[in-house]
Amino acid sequence: MNIIKEIPSEIEETIQQLHESGMPPADRFYSGGTRRSHIYKIEKYCLKLYTPEGYNDFEDEVEVILALQGKCAPEMYAYSSRRFILTEWIEGLNLEQYKEKHGHHPPNLIYDWYRTEMEIQNVGFTDSDFKLQDNLLWLPSGDVKRLDFGVCIPIVDSIIEMHEKQLRSKIQEMYDGELKGIKNELRMKGFKKNEADQAISNFLAHSPKLI
Repeated sequence: MNIIKEIPSEIEETIQQLHESGMPPADRFYSGGTRRSHIYKIEKYCLKLYTPEGYNDFEDEVEVILALQGKCAPEMYAYSSRRFILTEWIEGLNLEQYKEKHGHHPPNLIYDWYRTEMEIQNVGFTDSDFKLQDNLLWLPSGDVKRLDFGVCIPIVDSIIEMHEKQLRSKIQEMYDGELKGIKNELRMKGFKKNEADQAISNFLAHSPKLI
């Protein structure tokens, strides 16, 4: 087990037991999960416990989160190979929760989306299973965090430059007024026409520009 940052002794005891025996925390801490992993909320910490089906997600997810400390990833506290990662618990609103609470989508939706995408790409990965509705959280502070890096794939060195050009080109198209692509993408994600138009308008008005 690797402890990255200091944690309370009772939390360390819990994850040490998990590391040694594989026994998960009590059911009262359970927050949700999939076939690949289960999430537990323990005080201010998020414990992601991998199932055998999700073991292959572990190595890349840990590498991405560690590389993105201070950026769009949650703070990492500890991990145990192919068993779990312990990060901060992010108290934020996903896309639909934000809209339900505020009556509109986050003002900087597209900017935040592509900014975090660039941060992931800058550490040598691409997120092949990003879900706009679920994987971005807007915090009360105004900060934005991404969740679930389990299907981030390393970009082969020989094509990193190509990936960078493709993403920057996609962003530049919007600044150049070529909006068909982003409109189609937002429509496929369930946005109404007026919602997509507002999101695009906000992005184009944002200062400074993303690129």
